[in-house]
Amino acid sequence: MAHIDSRKLKSGAMIHDVVYKTSNGGKHKITGFTNKRAAERFLDNFERLMALRKTGTELTTALIEWIDDLPDEVHAKLSNDGFLTPRQKPGTLQELAEYFLNGKDVQDELKESTLRSRRTMVNRWYKFFGKYRRITDITRDDAKDYATWHESQYELATWGRELKSLKQIFNFAVEELHWIKENPFSKLKGGSQANKERFYYVTLEEVRLILEECPTAEMRLIFCLARFGGLRISEIPVLDWDCVNFQRSTLTVNIPKKTSKKAEAKGDYVTRTIPLWPELRQAFTEYWETLPEGAPMKVFPNYPSDTAIRNRFENILKRAGVPMWPKFFHSMRATRATELRRYFPEYQINAWIGHTQKVAETHYILNPVQDIESASQFATMGTQPPFSDGNQNGNMMGTKMGLQNIFESSKHFSEVKKNLQNTGSNQEKKKGLASLQTPEMTSMGLEPMPRP
Repeated sequence: MAHIDSRKLKSGAMIHDVVYKTSNGGKHKITGFTNKRAAERFLDNFERLMALRKTGTELTTALIEWIDDLPDEVHAKLSNDGFLTPRQKPGTLQELAEYFLNGKDVQDELKESTLRSRRTMVNRWYKFFGKYRRITDITRDDAKDYATWHESQYELATWGRELKSLKQIFNFAVEELHWIKENPFSKLKGGSQANKERFYYVTLEEVRLILEECPTAEMRLIFCLARFGGLRISEIPVLDWDCVNFQRSTLTVNIPKKTSKKAEAKGDYVTRTIPLWPELRQAFTEYWETLPEGAPMKVFPNYPSDTAIRNRFENILKRAGVPMWPKFFHSMRATRATELRRYFPEYQINAWIGHTQKVAETHYILNPVQDIESASQFATMGTQPPFSDGNQNGNMMGTKMGLQNIFESSKHFSEVKKNLQNTGSNQEKKKGLASLQTPEMTSMGLEPMPRP
């Protein structure tokens, strides 16, 4: 049992010590209490701790808070005697970042693109705070200063994303590592992650100019998948020919963003199915005719890096006389989402584009000037909406405006069309589609399918 010993100093002051037995029968004491009530409170909590440790019962919240408030030297003494788990010495920002970058769960679950983004963030932290800054030395004022610096250097949307990561990793320092008692970033607020100043509506006239300058059928298909299919840049490289069904006019899209790292390694993707719009059908047809015999299952077996694709399109846009717009692929996806909303209900658009209504409203619904100009011609009394053109069948804008003619007038498509008319024997030899436009399709829409 523990007890209190009181002694009188020469000065007349009373000192109270809490004396307790160790597991090996020795006696140790916690000294220096000048207030007997404080010594009694310590003794009371200490006896509760010993009782719970003996029975293996979980510690109460009040007792955990008492332990957290113990001075380091007292905590260390009780830890050495086996009553407490030793405290971890608060580490540096670099040591905390290691959990953020190289924890087991991180390496097992996060994809390389996400890890690259995290490494970029961590380098910013090092630049501002210093790599070897103690976590206990980062205050709320420091966090506010970092927010101000960040917003002066980067887009507000970038700060919104980064603040989430800062709160997450410093919560880990609080709740798991017990290095600090409060998160210095917890009170900060991030701005919207959608920067609408960088939204861009890609017009059909720009599409026509760009397609005319695309040097290959492959580049035209990639562009059409982004602009008319609304595919993310990560979804294009993982398309298989099995995904294309001409008979049912559907395209199954593999979604790496929503697929776990382990499932993606097995090729077991989360998917969504979208209509095979006429522009996509035409682009797939043209591209298929350029492929050699025994084409692989991947639609784009030699797909370059994201950077290389953007550089190629930047050159194409220069030749077409079209300025390179911000967020190149995202803007085409947002344009398609906006365009489809003129003809189809929200739930269908969300399913085809692959996002929720909330995300759509934040990131994908645009308000192009062309729509405002058209709306200004709409008279409420006696005039039909300008977008409908009297057509109740939901024909797509690209089809109504004759986008198929873009392909047919292309300097490359004439040769493909000529080959289509003179390839009877060649099509029988080719391992792949016998004809993308015949009714002899299999249920997958591809006959016979090439295999690696």
